[in-house]
Amino acid sequence: MIFYWLLFFLGVKDAIEMHWQGKSLIPYFLYAVIITAVIFILNIDPGTDTEGRKTVMDMNSNILGQYGAFATIMAVDMLARKPYYSINRGMLLVMLPIFVYMVAGTGSRGAVFSVAGGLLVYFVFFSGKNRFNPLALFFILLFGVLAVNYMLSTELIAGRMEELEDDYRLRVLWPAALEIFNKFPIFGTGAARFEIEMTAIIGRYRPLHNEFLTILIYTCLAGM
Repeated sequence: MIFYWLLFFLGVKDAIEMHWQGKSLIPYFLYAVIITAVIFILNIDPGTDTEGRKTVMDMNSNILGQYGAFATIMAVDMLARKPYYSINRGMLLVMLPIFVYMVAGTGSRGAVFSVAGGLLVYFVFFSGKNRFNPLALFFILLFGVLAVNYMLSTELIAGRMEELEDDYRLRVLWPAALEIFNKFPIFGTGAARFEIEMTAIIGRYRPLHNEFLTILIYTCLAGM
């Protein structure tokens, strides 16, 4: 977990340097995610989480989906900047559909929203900049529309989207998570203690269920 977060921050650093200095380096984070995605696709290390969704290396499916979402947005931004017929552009074109497939395969609703929202924000704020090729932006926008439609049309994502209409779990779990935070605001609980406290509050066992609660606990962002 920490290894992948480190790669992500290194990737962001590389992307910023590439923007200001014109570097052609592909962030390490994208390489890490593409390796993970290949393992995911080839079932080299298959597994399922507590909800029966596919994952690898015992990672939470939602976190795995978010990695794919982050990588998709980062690759889109880099693709818009690359000159035509470059090796890096070819690599990014291969990476993008693999990232999208990984997002769809994890069944992460949050990751789908991240891709859709990220692409929307990207085009609203950056599409008017002169440094972007208009034709490249058009094809990337087309890719975004097709990618989101593909993810939403898959059986796994479609079924989970339907659950949102009557998903009492989030309405119960988030207030419980806030209560736990208020009880342990400094040193936190850790994953095991969190599950014990959650079970005591809601009256039944419930493991960590999404990327936000997991990240909250494992990164110590809020004392957890």
